[in-house]
Amino acid sequence: MENKKYLTEENYEKGKKTILKIAITILVIGIVIGISLIIVGILKINSTSENSNNNTTIEEDAMTEEEIDLKIAEIDNQINEINQNLNSLKAEKSQEFMANGFSEKYYEIDSEIETENKKISDLNQEKFILESEKQLTNNGFIDDFEEGGPENLASKGFGGMMIMGGVMVLIFTALISGKLFMIYKRREILAFTAQQVIPVAQEGIDEMAPAIGNVAKEVAKGISSGIKDKEK
Repeated sequence: MENKKYLTEENYEKGKKTILKIAITILVIGIVIGISLIIVGILKINSTSENSNNNTTIEEDAMTEEEIDLKIAEIDNQINEINQNLNSLKAEKSQEFMANGFSEKYYEIDSEIETENKKISDLNQEKFILESEKQLTNNGFIDDFEEGGPENLASKGFGGMMIMGGVMVLIFTALISGKLFMIYKRREILAFTAQQVIPVAQEGIDEMAPAIGNVAKEVAKGISSGIKDKEK
């Protein structure tokens, strides 16, 4: 049976070429993907900015803080009127129940009460939206909405995320391909390191050799003298 050897120069060279191909493939793919994401993100932001410049609908429809306050006050008046009507309907409902129980009129009054409650709910929702818009105006956020609305803000954010994603892809690509390239050049790196260290070590050995030799001679003399003394 043939004994297959793995630690050969031929296998080493094949392995180096494979690692180099993988490193180059990862580098090329990563650069293409990263740059593509960055370009698409920039185009997305630029397209959103152009749409914002052409879109004036929200800016025209936006109300001033005074107009919002007037609208809120009008809604409060409507809610108060409905509440007064509700009190009358509830009292009438109670009287009808005491007089005739669950009559047809009782259910008609109950239906009117539900309708009035629905009106109050809708008005409160409208009031909440107006108060939120007023808060945005006070905090300076309304200008961002006037530039194109929340859709454009989301689009700009998405473009920024694509740019950041492209940058991260380029960074990881450089790290991975760089690590593979270091493996590909490991023998050359070790040889270069050895070339730096070996001359210094050799010089140190040359300098220390005479001293070590003298020490060895003295030790040998001492041992020889001890042996002779013992024989005597």
